[in-house]
Amino acid sequence: MTGFEVELVKWRVVASVVCAAVVGTAFAQTPKLEFDVASVKENKSGDQPHANFPLGPGAMYNPNGGVFSATSMPMWIYIMFAYKMTDHQVEVMRKQLPAWAAEGQFDIQARTDKQDVTKDEMRQMIQALLKERFKLTVHTTEEQASVYGLVMAKTGRPGLRLHPAGDTSCTNSPTAAAAKGGTVDGGFPVVCGGAAYVPESVPGRIAVGYRNVPVSLIALQMTAMGGLDRPVVDETGMTGNVDFVLEFSPEREAGQSTGPSFREALADQTGLKLVGEKKVVEVILVDHIEYPTAN
Repeated sequence: MTGFEVELVKWRVVASVVCAAVVGTAFAQTPKLEFDVASVKENKSGDQPHANFPLGPGAMYNPNGGVFSATSMPMWIYIMFAYKMTDHQVEVMRKQLPAWAAEGQFDIQARTDKQDVTKDEMRQMIQALLKERFKLTVHTTEEQASVYGLVMAKTGRPGLRLHPAGDTSCTNSPTAAAAKGGTVDGGFPVVCGGAAYVPESVPGRIAVGYRNVPVSLIALQMTAMGGLDRPVVDETGMTGNVDFVLEFSPEREAGQSTGPSFREALADQTGLKLVGEKKVVEVILVDHIEYPTAN
């Protein structure tokens, strides 16, 4: 993995012990949503990053009574959350940020009187906050890029299955069991709606699982997960949500292999493979950002 990929994997886990993704960005704001009260300040204490719900671009979300609380999170995590960014979009975006925004960590404490606010509504409120306090403006554009198409090579692999219809045990709210790597039958994670680390069978390997998610979600997080050099696009043709689990060795040196590489594990355990191709992808460009105004 490159240094960026290692860092992105680390922060994906911090931002979402278990992080999910939903395809597409969230620029539309109808109606406009804003916090009623908000506080923003830089955090140089070295505190452990923490948020009251997963900040990944996805579905996992704890009931919070309209409160957004995040401590010592990197600035780019907030932008990633607000705009549902893919790994590739994050990489492009971070290169445009000034040093204080690319490297600095901030606390955001905010509240809305809307008690039943959804995660996508919370994203819109963070967009409005970033615009007001950081003067952030962005726009989307498209570029031709080298990508990997994710395709089905084999069927009947144990690491990939359609999510059981009528499963009432699935919850998108992370629990203590989920944080400790709890699993259900088949080795899939307890929590649903996003990526979760699950217990590995051999120390030194990485084991990650998803439960009740679209394949497109898994694809857009594979760049960081597998230390890949390109975005991944779902071309499996699978409809409906799936359960997915994968265990692999993140780095292998001659004579020191502890297991399959990411690509080997992907094929053997899930029946999926990556095919190189050219494709038009959407990226998000930062037009302007300023150090936050005082509370």
